[in-house]
Amino acid sequence: FLITEGSYKESLIIIADDINIIGVGHVVLDGVAAEGKGAIINKGDFNRYYNIECHSISVQDRNGACIRHEGSNLILDHIYFHDSQQGILTGNNPGVIEITDSRFENLGQNGRAHAIYTNGGELYIRNSLVIASKDEGHEIKSRSSITSIINSTIASLSSKDSRLIDVPAGGVFILKNSTLQQGYNSSNQDSIGYALEENLYKKNSIHIEKNLILLERKGTNKLIHTQHIESDIIISGNVIIGENLTQEHEGNIYINSRKEYGIDKLTNPIK
Repeated sequence: FLITEGSYKESLIIIADDINIIGVGHVVLDGVAAEGKGAIINKGDFNRYYNIECHSISVQDRNGACIRHEGSNLILDHIYFHDSQQGILTGNNPGVIEITDSRFENLGQNGRAHAIYTNGGELYIRNSLVIASKDEGHEIKSRSSITSIINSTIASLSSKDSRLIDVPAGGVFILKNSTLQQGYNSSNQDSIGYALEENLYKKNSIHIEKNLILLERKGTNKLIHTQHIESDIIISGNVIIGENLTQEHEGNIYINSRKEYGIDKLTNPIK
């Protein structure tokens, strides 16, 4: 299924299974939601979306998403979702969700809507940017049994977000070879929250390895706030830059400032 280049004031409801929805050229879904939910309502299973931009989605219940996933299993590749209440919001049985080479930016609403919000299944994010969530939203909120983030950037920049990553129901959490930046204006001292609401899963683990982590919030900074887990926690091989840290973990390199690490010429939201 091909969508030709253009800006569309129309929404999509996809009920078919196992199809590719491909934007040809610059395809933009602009400001129109179906069923009071989102620009794209994906009701089908095993569907794949490529090369689509979406913005300005707002609905009455404040959960307006660029894509509302109500089916099972979903692939998003080369997607740019921004300036809406949510980027992606799923139902309770979303299957496996794979997000690759995509960007989510300036998303969130009243601390209840987020850039990426999954309510089950498995979530895999690779080679993507999730940045600048607004209005105390999280960049990623995942109730999935597996939450895997590889080679990606999760950053507040200068926005007033909450946690960068919230995994409120526990499960397997993997964060590797990525960059995290908790910004100056972030409202929550926790960069990552784990199992703070409930513990849904029998298998629980945390692996945070080989990341560059900048904790730059004004005030105290905490890398991870956990509950409901006593073992299988690996936090090692990371470079962690920041002051006023409330915890340290063995096997990591701690640096007080960007300048000390030699990256002070990068854009710094504190300056």
